[in-house]
Amino acid sequence: MAEQAYKNIEGCEPLKEERNDAIVMLRQVCEDWGDNDWADNLHLADIIEKHLWRHLEARAVMAD
Repeated sequence: MAEQAYKNIEGCEPLKEERNDAIVMLRQVCEDWGDNDWADNLHLADIIEKHLWRHLEARAVMAD
């Protein structure tokens, strides 16, 4: 499903540019707060949930 969602933006340059900008920002945030063990074509929701959110949750639990 994630691959299909990524293919749907082929030919839509503004959306591709926006996604690329989001990937750059997610790489920077994940470097500090998560992990960068993901491919650039992974669905954005998967990146946020699996490679950022889980790390943030773990930090919050540890801080309690």
